[in-house]
Amino acid sequence: MPAKPIIGIGQVHLVSAVLPSDYDASQVDWSLLTDKERNRALRFKFDRHRNRWVFGRLTLKHLLSSYLNCEALSIELGYGEIGKPYVASPSNNNLLFNYTDSGGLLIYAFSEGIEVGVDLEFLPRETNFEALVRRKLTPDEQTAFYEMPVDHQQSAFLACWTRKEAYGKALGVGIRYPMSEVTLCENMQEAVFSLVNDDGDNVLLHQLQPPFSGIGCIASIAKQVEICSFSMPMD
Repeated sequence: MPAKPIIGIGQVHLVSAVLPSDYDASQVDWSLLTDKERNRALRFKFDRHRNRWVFGRLTLKHLLSSYLNCEALSIELGYGEIGKPYVASPSNNNLLFNYTDSGGLLIYAFSEGIEVGVDLEFLPRETNFEALVRRKLTPDEQTAFYEMPVDHQQSAFLACWTRKEAYGKALGVGIRYPMSEVTLCENMQEAVFSLVNDDGDNVLLHQLQPPFSGIGCIASIAKQVEICSFSMPMD
């Protein structure tokens, strides 16, 4: 992708990245991390989780610096009521973003003035999806789910779960909303799903097929968007 990417009107940029197999967070420069971020990194019990978090956050800072055309050290993040990050400094920018990490596979979403949320699940992944289907899916979604062939149900559930998480992240509430009351997966075969929620928000859900073994979803609070995808060099 270009050194100074420009987001067009109505566009959402997606950038995928992969944690290098030999990445060691203890051997990289943490100068871009704030004291709070360093403390959070140090609280991880296992190195693999620390490596993933540090890589994800440092990659975010570098990408933000490219989009904002500023030094990465000058970037400060703020957090919404439920913890969704945003660019607090430099101020007077219209850049919105979100990112997700699943097993060291990452997707970042950037937009100008369009709230976005993104989620990813790596494949293959063992999940006790049957209990979650009953608890988290609406009746219409459960009907659609059980109409799927049995050997497709696990991947179908993970696709649906990415829609649920991306939707909540775009709204800034994460998974703290009544998932079992919001239908997002009535048609499991649709790559693009749109709805107007109870708050009057127009939400678009695009199911993603990333350039690695996984499935994801990008949610945008907009009537129409253009998705532009880029990849960072793979390990």
